Amino acid sequence: MDGRKRDHHMNVNENKKPYVTIDIAKFVMAILVVAIHVRPFSGEAAFVYDDIVARIADPLFFQITAFLFFEKVFREDKDIRMSERGWHQRALSWQKLGHYMKRILQLYTAWFILYAPVVCYRTVQELGITCDLQGMGRMVLSLLRKYWLSGYYGAMWFMTALLLAMPLTFLITKYLGPGICVLLSAPWFLLTVARMEYCSITDHWQAMAYCDHAIYGVFGWYANGLTYGFFFCALGMWIAYKRSKTFDAAETEQMGIKNTDGWLPFLISFLLLIIEAHVIRDKNLGQSYGAMLFLIPTSYFLLKWLLSVEILNEKSKICTHLRRLSIMIFAIHYGVMELLQFGMEKYTTQEWNTTVLYFVVLAVTIGCAELLLLLQKKVAADAYKLTRIFPLPEGLCEALADYDTILFAEDAIRTGGIGQQLGFALQQAGWQGKYLLHAVDNSHLLHASVAELRKDQNLDAAALAADVLACIK
Repeated sequence: MDGRKRDHHMNVNENKKPYVTIDIAKFVMAILVVAIHVRPFSGEAAFVYDDIVARIADPLFFQITAFLFFEKVFREDKDIRMSERGWHQRALSWQKLGHYMKRILQLYTAWFILYAPVVCYRTVQELGITCDLQGMGRMVLSLLRKYWLSGYYGAMWFMTALLLAMPLTFLITKYLGPGICVLLSAPWFLLTVARMEYCSITDHWQAMAYCDHAIYGVFGWYANGLTYGFFFCALGMWIAYKRSKTFDAAETEQMGIKNTDGWLPFLISFLLLIIEAHVIRDKNLGQSYGAMLFLIPTSYFLLKWLLSVEILNEKSKICTHLRRLSIMIFAIHYGVMELLQFGMEKYTTQEWNTTVLYFVVLAVTIGCAELLLLLQKKVAADAYKLTRIFPLPEGLCEALADYDTILFAEDAIRTGGIGQQLGFALQQAGWQGKYLLHAVDNSHLLHASVAELRKDQNLDAAALAADVLACIK
């Protein structure tokens, strides 16, 4: 199996077409996240682009992430009817969540190791840590807090928030249901709205002092997995739930999912978001624009509209690349920005023009991302050996779902064999990769040695490797 894995959730919609618009949206949102940190413009342009349009990125990222996970989970088991009592407890398995969290932790830890020198240096500077046992203990505790709760570097707070928001959404949805999950998550974000965007009003409320003490004491700020990510992950889950409940597999295959009413609610919500931002600025109500109230309907209806837009499948390969590129941009742009700023301060007496810096950061970041993706194109592979061929082992399709290319080889008859059964099971689970089946064609069997038979049937190592390499070019 080709080791170049997909993102954990393949962007596949109900009638088995790639979510091309979601891939494009993620790339655009990554560009907007860069704008949030660089703040490239000034005056009214900065207000509109940096403080309004770009602020849609974070809520939308959370919703897309949760939607792709829960949409897949809700639709995987076709035997579970959503009208049945307790269906969500049976549909949401801890194994599926564990597999997802493992992938997130691997990626998150890899970036943590990359940024460790900067993170450790700044932790020492912040705490004034000394090189004794007590100082090292404080440093370890601070790093653990940053890793699990507050985010260790720049935009990586998003992944830190996912480590809490996704399991929390999963847990409440599984045992209390999707609707209760959304209801329980809403007050946490409303608290963030009150403290970040309307603090000039809520500063006078005595209860807010206790909230600030608790949130800052645990997480360091309000942009975290509980008071920010939880609600938007719940909204993404809710969209997946409603789409899965409205259309069964047969209806979807025949007529597809259509939701053309998303653009008008999105447009209205976006206009209200602009009005809210102006009110916050003109009345000096808040300290940022990252948690405005109308970000809720704006991002929610934007995602619904994106899911309704269909783009030709011929563009799916390009959009798959954009999806991978967006992940890289999101993860490395902050380091690129700080490195460029440091270089300018260290070796010149000039300061960056922020507009120029924005486009330079984008260019360097995309260049680095393309290089990293190119280096990842070496062919790595994992091998699975079936010790039981019927029925298929439980969890096999889920374990294989992240691979772009799967080669199955068996020394048995092709027609009706386990290879065909696995291919059909993967197709039913929504997998859309390339499946290469090598088995015995009994229409012609030579009287020859085992080695000669395997070569004739394309079951030898050379034939298997050649098929994989030809497939992934």
